[in-house]
Order: sequence, then structure tokens, then C-alpha cells
Amino acid sequence: MNKDKNTDFIIVAFLLLLVIIVRLPSFFYSVFDWDESTFILMGQSILDGNIPYVEAWDNKPPFAYFIYSMFIYCFGKTIFAVRLGGMMFIFLASVLLYMTGAALYNKAAGFIAAIFLIVFVSARKWGLSTTTEHL
Repeated sequence: MNKDKNTDFIIVAFLLLLVIIVRLPSFFYSVFDWDESTFILMGQSILDGNIPYVEAWDNKPPFAYFIYSMFIYCFGKTIFAVRLGGMMFIFLASVLLYMTGAALYNKAAGFIAAIFLIVFVSARKWGLSTTTEHL
């Protein structure tokens, strides 16, 4: 039992390290695409006390804007804050995928699936921005 917990801890720590390595370069670009910029503007607008779709408009679900507001509120009014929030969500998704794969098949399958998630979600330039697909 203790060995299983140690293995899980090592795998989760590896996934965290991998997501940091893969996503960290994105923290130094100001703009990848318009969607992320629009989400940031809408999130900041909410924090400024505005109602979504009144001061600014986009055809995305309002819940996404509130998540961006949360990133900005918790981590600061920077692109770094939004990308950090997105990285946290990708890490969480990879851990959940690992746990699901481990429960349904085995730990190796869950581990491989989690690695694929991190790498392939970040493989192209527009995958490095934080968009609703990451949330």
C-alpha cells in the first residue's frame, strides 16, 4: 500500500515537472491569439464590476470569463497570471487522466495518457495560450 502511494507521488511530481517544462516558454510571449486576449479583457471587465456581454462581447460561455477573473484576482493582473492558471488546469487534467487510466486499466496506461495530454495540448503555438479548451 505504501509503495503504491510513493509511486503515485512520484508520478504526480513528474507530471508537475513536465507541465512546467512544456508550458514555461509560453509565459514569456505577450500574445498567441485573439481568444486569450478577449478572455483576459472580459475577465478584467468582470473584476472592474461590469456585467459580461455589456461592456465587451464575445460568443463564448460566460463561465470562462469568470475563470479568467479568478486567475487575475488570485495571481495578479499579468499575462503570467493567466498562463499560470491555465498551466494549473492542464496539470489537474493530467492528474485526473492518470488516476482514471490507473483505475480503469493500470498505472502505466494512465501515466502515458497523462503525458500525452500535457505534450499534445501544448504541441502547437496556439496550444500554449490559455483558452477554454484548457479549462
